[in-house]
Amino acid sequence: RELRIPDLGESRHQTLHCDIFDIEGTNFLIAVMKPISYVFASLLTNKSASTVKDAVSSILNKIRSKEFITTKVQVDPERSLETWKDFIDTEVDVVAAGTHVPRAERWGRVIKERARTLLAALPYSLPARLTPYLILFIVTRLNLIPRSGDGSMISPRKRFTGLKLESWSWVLATT
Repeated sequence: RELRIPDLGESRHQTLHCDIFDIEGTNFLIAVMKPISYVFASLLTNKSASTVKDAVSSILNKIRSKEFITTKVQVDPERSLETWKDFIDTEVDVVAAGTHVPRAERWGRVIKERARTLLAALPYSLPARLTPYLILFIVTRLNLIPRSGDGSMISPRKRFTGLKLESWSWVLATT
C-alpha cells in the first residue's frame, strides 16, 4: 500500500548524470538525478546511439511526468552517449576526454558491488537472463535509502514520486 504525501518543496530543477556500465556481460545505462539523488537504470540491448537515445529519452520522460525539469545532462565522452545530444531539448555537457561523470561512476560501482554480493550469497548460479532483474532490484532498493550527504532524511523514491510506502506495522497491529 502507498500513501500520497504533500509536496515536499523539492527543487524542480535537476541535473542528470549518465554513464554506461557492464555487469555480467549485460550493458546498462545509469542515470543519477541531482540534487534529489534518484537513480535510474535502463537495460541496453546494445551500445548503439539509437538504443542509448531511446533509454535516455525514456528516463527524461519519467522525470517530466513527475513535473521535474532537467536543466542539464552530463555524460561521458563515449560515442553512443554523445551522438544523441542534438535530439533532446536539454543542454548536454560532455565531460573532457579521459574523464568520467563522477556521480554516475560512483553509483555504477555501488550497484556492481551490491550485485556481486548478492550473486556470491546465492546457493546457485543466477541465469544470465535474470541479471537485468537483479540490477533493477538493487536500484529500487537503493532509492529507498535516504542519503546522508544531501541533508534530507527522506528517501529519493519519496522525493521523486511523492509516494511513501506504508510501513508493515499496520499488519502486525491487525493480527
